[in-house]
Amino acid sequence: MKYNSRFCCKTSGNVWEIDDLDPPCEVCPNNVILTERNHLAVSAFKDLDQTGRDIGFDIGFIREEAIDVYLTRFDCNTPQVYDALVFIDREVTKGRRDKNELERKNKQKSTPKKAPPRSKNGRR
Repeated sequence: MKYNSRFCCKTSGNVWEIDDLDPPCEVCPNNVILTERNHLAVSAFKDLDQTGRDIGFDIGFIREEAIDVYLTRFDCNTPQVYDALVFIDREVTKGRRDKNELERKNKQKSTPKKAPPRSKNGRR
């Protein structure tokens, strides 16, 4: 079953207000508690996702020097934060590349094939 916001006890109009049951918070996606390390990595990723990439023909990873400068600027340049940031970047970039590839394949399938050019043998 797909997630629906009515299933979360933190949203208004949830199904748990009607029943007298306890919500299953351990499986709720809104019950995510970020550690300080992960919070720093997510914050860095949000900023560097816009400013730290080389954009060319394909989606590239965040540049190493951009990561280093950003983490040093905010005094959180530790191996743990760096690893978490790189992991987030790799996963998001992989997902975006897969999505672009799927869109490209769908676009190729949907374009009609052109008729072969007419020969110039004097026929009209």
